[in-house]
Amino acid sequence: DSFRKWLKFYSDHFRDNLNDSEWIKFMKALENGEDVSMFLPKGRWNDDENVVLCAPTGRAAQRMKQQTGHNASTIHSLILQQKLDALKGKPNTFKNKLFIVDECSMLDINLAAKLLFLIAKNDNNIIFVGDADQLPSVGAGNFFNDLIISRVIPTTVLKTGYRNSGNIAANAAKINTGSGFSKMGLGSDFTFVECEHEDMQKAVLDDYEKLLKTYAPKDICLLSPMRTRSSSGADILNDMI
Repeated sequence: DSFRKWLKFYSDHFRDNLNDSEWIKFMKALENGEDVSMFLPKGRWNDDENVVLCAPTGRAAQRMKQQTGHNASTIHSLILQQKLDALKGKPNTFKNKLFIVDECSMLDINLAAKLLFLIAKNDNNIIFVGDADQLPSVGAGNFFNDLIISRVIPTTVLKTGYRNSGNIAANAAKINTGSGFSKMGLGSDFTFVECEHEDMQKAVLDDYEKLLKTYAPKDICLLSPMRTRSSSGADILNDMI
């Protein structure tokens, strides 16, 4: 069923761009799970006019702009701009565009629905990018993860991480596969301090003092799962340091 959905999707969108020989090669590559990007049409989406970069938050949109060199905006601003244009009697400008949405794990179902309604029925295309292993959105639903497990749309999973290495990256992969703590790799880049609940604040502050001998305060980051409901919550730790 999944392969037939893929086949219909590519047939509907790309058949006219390939001759018979290319189509046969394309089908074999698709069936074998190989890279098919070489067969896709080039040049249609290659500038700010035809490609729309957006994200749920301003920080994520700014990061997209920095990384790509192209304009990026929040989903909210796209929706607001379209509403303002509609009030002025301007036509919907989102036609025949490619939308790339980053940080989609932050998308709740309400914002996702507004975005899809905004671009529907105008020959637009959309790519959702995100990490399904992150915490779900603060708002209602778990849109991105549900979209992936539904297997309704073509999905590509990137399995090689380039941002981190060593025990941090290895342990993150183990957590995602359900491995217990006993299988975690420990070392200078990943340590574990066992203590009772009432001793956690002291343990954190002691480690912070040790790190200050090597690092500047701006290069040290303390993270807490709680803000106020613990002696080692973020607010209290900030007061202590």
